[in-house]
Amino acid sequence: MNLSWGDFILFSRQRKFAKWAAGFQNSPAYERALTWLCYRGPTLLLTLAIGVLFVAGWYLAKVSGNRECHAAKEMIATSALASCGLVVLSFFACMPGLGWLMFTPQYRQFHQATRFHFQAEKPPGLLYVTDGGVQDCTGIVQLLRRRCERILLALAAADPRDELGVLRTALDVAVSEKLASFYDPEEPRRDVRVALEEYARDRSITCLHIGVHYGWGSTQGGESTTGMLLVVKNRLPPSFEKLPVEPLLTEEEVARTSSWGSRKAEDCEACSGLNVSDLGGLGCCDCCHRKGCNCGGKFPHLTGANYLWLTPQLFSSLCRLGHEVSLEASERLAG
Repeated sequence: MNLSWGDFILFSRQRKFAKWAAGFQNSPAYERALTWLCYRGPTLLLTLAIGVLFVAGWYLAKVSGNRECHAAKEMIATSALASCGLVVLSFFACMPGLGWLMFTPQYRQFHQATRFHFQAEKPPGLLYVTDGGVQDCTGIVQLLRRRCERILLALAAADPRDELGVLRTALDVAVSEKLASFYDPEEPRRDVRVALEEYARDRSITCLHIGVHYGWGSTQGGESTTGMLLVVKNRLPPSFEKLPVEPLLTEEEVARTSSWGSRKAEDCEACSGLNVSDLGGLGCCDCCHRKGCNCGGKFPHLTGANYLWLTPQLFSSLCRLGHEVSLEASERLAG
């Protein structure tokens, strides 16, 4: 499970009480505070009591004589057993009266580390949602289950060498689940891995076409259908490597296809003298590209920080690149 990118979504019914109580104040902040108190209050009170008992026992052991030493040990042991007991009980949060234990962040992290899965007739109050990146972060496996005739994948993974590891993993998952098999439409007798290698070698290819044969022999029953998977990737064709940086994208260019790319590179004052492949990913604004801060991974394979922000010029250049490399895929989809 991806522990860094996901988060918990609240589905518990107790939220209705918080909304009702917050209605008297008509304040979203008050509602959030009440919601937090409803879910976290019981665990916080117990944790506070255990902490006070532990500190009291520790203090008693330090300042008392031999008479109270036994009592201090019992207090510390009781607090330790109570802490362990709450952790154990958190695995049984599906039972009546223990549902409040699932809302404690420390217990949830421990459940994730031990790969514990909640199972009960009633759904849990929290649901962990992530991008599913362990197996398929492209989403095509779900579309293959629906036997879609045409699938367009905009692949923006960090893959500067075009190894296509994310795509290969998704195809392997589909094959292991016997959803479909894949082939090269140009030569159906050839394995799809040959087409993937040719795509990696020839950077002038803007669209990777993969044939899909749904079903798995006679085990699925019924007639198998075929489909196509079109892959468009964020990579620079050879003709774009020496392309000067163009002006920022305008609303007119987006609204009118005829005016797309009609502006000249000389109109771009912020990045004059730079090629598209020279744009670095660590800048915070367009002036960073021409004032000594044009560092980091180069366009279009940038840095991890660009998951959080993009300069206007990087965003505009990505849009222009996507428009150009998706033309062939759009024509095939329309045809």
